[in-house]
Amino acid sequence: MSSVASEHAQMGFSKVPEPVTRELLVELENLFPSSGPGKRVLGSDPLIKVSPLIQHMLELASEILQEPTVPVRAIFFLKSQENNWLVPWHQDVTMASPQKFEREGYRSWTLKEGIWHVQPPDTVLSKMVALRLHLDPCSAHDGPLRVIPATHLAGRLSAEAIDTYVEQTQPAILLADKGEILAMAPLLCHSSGKATGTSQRRVLHVEFCAKSVCPPEIFA
Repeated sequence: MSSVASEHAQMGFSKVPEPVTRELLVELENLFPSSGPGKRVLGSDPLIKVSPLIQHMLELASEILQEPTVPVRAIFFLKSQENNWLVPWHQDVTMASPQKFEREGYRSWTLKEGIWHVQPPDTVLSKMVALRLHLDPCSAHDGPLRVIPATHLAGRLSAEAIDTYVEQTQPAILLADKGEILAMAPLLCHSSGKATGTSQRRVLHVEFCAKSVCPPEIFA
């Protein structure tokens, strides 16, 4: 097991040692929306399937989870003074799907920006990983991700349990340089504050799921 995979398994997050190449960052520049807070794209989107950048991230996700993976959803985030928000402490408990389906353990379907989202079983969430590629440096003034280490090992938590962890644990603040990738387990408790500086924070957030547990309805 690599050091990144080992740290991710223990802590629920890790930083990929090598930043992506300049060529892949140029591709991301071309993919990124020019305005607004961002957009969502399904992992089955043709653009995602053929992207060299996503293929690079796919290899990293498979290394971290120690088995083959598929992309489920990509989110382009653009946080700036014009598009600023905070995210309270929570776990990510949904996965995106191009269609609604009936399958045991999948519940609470919702439609967000025209994309179906569902809460899968915890056994599926535990075999997912989100990779966050930073197109801009992320300092303490740019509303960085904050996480409570190792909370992914506790499974799905109630709002009260999350509050208890936050009160009793010092969060880790995940800063990043341009081109760096941060990996995070969906069930890791995390949040982010509003940006307080004048720079922008562009992040490509891609969620991957192990092929062994990903329903065929989600990625064919």
